Amino acid sequence: MTALSLRQLEVFVEVVEAGSFNACAMRLGVSQAAISDQMKALEEAVGGKLFDRAPGKPAMLTPMGQRVHERAMKIEALSRAILAESGDRPSSDAPLVIRMAVYSYIASKLQRAIDAFLSGVPHTQVDRDLRLQTPSQLRQGLANGSIDIGYTYWGQGFEVPPGDFTGDQLLALFVRSDHPLVDQQPVERDMLAPYPTLHLAHDNYLQALIRGALDHAGIRFSDVLVETDDYAFILSTTAGSDAVTCMFADEAEKVAKSHGLVRLETTFELPRLAVYRAYSERAMSNRIMRRLIQKLTQSER
Repeated sequence: MTALSLRQLEVFVEVVEAGSFNACAMRLGVSQAAISDQMKALEEAVGGKLFDRAPGKPAMLTPMGQRVHERAMKIEALSRAILAESGDRPSSDAPLVIRMAVYSYIASKLQRAIDAFLSGVPHTQVDRDLRLQTPSQLRQGLANGSIDIGYTYWGQGFEVPPGDFTGDQLLALFVRSDHPLVDQQPVERDMLAPYPTLHLAHDNYLQALIRGALDHAGIRFSDVLVETDDYAFILSTTAGSDAVTCMFADEAEKVAKSHGLVRLETTFELPRLAVYRAYSERAMSNRIMRRLIQKLTQSER
C-alpha cells in the first residue's frame, strides 16, 4: 500500500472546500496536475476512490471520500495545534502565507521547486505577485512586510537591487522566419538600423532594462513600430512585419514554434540582465520560509 502523507490530506481538504481540482490549484498557487497527483496518491494510499468527477461539475465525495474527509479534518486540526506550539507561526487557524514578488517569467522557472516545497510542508501557501518589481519597489516591500521573498532584474546603468545575484538572462533578437535579415546572418549592428522595433510600454521597468542593454551594445533601429505590454500582440506584430524584437534568448524554440519567429545570429552578443533575489527579516527568521529559500536556491543552480 502507498504511504499516506499529511500533505495529501491537507490538499484533499482544500479540494473539498474549493469544489474542484482547478479551483484548489488556483487557491494554493500550484498546477492542477500537482493537485491531481496528490489526490491519486491519496486514493492509492486509502485503497479507494474519493471523488466522483464529471466535466464542468463540482468534485463530489464518494462514501469513502466522506469518511476520509471527516478524519482528515481532525488530523489537520491536530497538525495546526502542533505547529502552533513549535513557534513557527501564530496559534490560529490561518495558514502560513509566504508572500513572493516574482516576475511571471522567473516564476515559471521556479514552479517545480515551489511545488516540491509545498508538497512537504503542511498548512502553508505561497502567494505570488507576478509583476516585475523595480529595485526601489522590492526594497520597500521587504521593509514594510508586503514581500517575504522577491526577485528582480538588473542591468548596467540602473539601481542595483537588494539581495544577491542568482544568475543572468541572455537577450536575443527575433524576426519573422522570412525576414530579409535571415539570409544575411550573422548580422552586424549597422545592418539592424533600417528596421523598426517593438517595445514594451515606455513605463515598463523591463523595457527600460532592455532598451539600456541595446544602447550599451550600440544597437539602433529606424523607429519604434508599437509600444505595448500585450506580449501576444508583440509576437503577432513581429510575425507580420519587418520589425526586430528583443526578447529573452531561451524563448527561441517556444516562440519559433508558436509564432513563426526565428532568433537572429549576430556577430556580437547582447548584454545579459542579472537576476537578483532578496529576503525579508521575517523570511530569514522563519524556519519554514528558510526551507523554501533552500529549495529555490537549489533550483537556480
